[in-house]
Amino acid sequence: MSSFDKVELVMAFEDAFTIELTDDDIEAMQSVGAAIRILTRDLATEGASA
Repeated sequence: MSSFDKVELVMAFEDAFTIELTDDDIEAMQSVGAAIRILTRDLATEGASA
């Protein structure tokens, strides 16, 4: 995946789930599984604070 593709994917995740991913999260997204873990964690955290 090119850097441009990764940026587009991160922007789509942020828009779709109304979250903000950190630079560390973005760097850690090296696989689909990693992306799912990060998104699930962020969504669970946001749901707990709502």
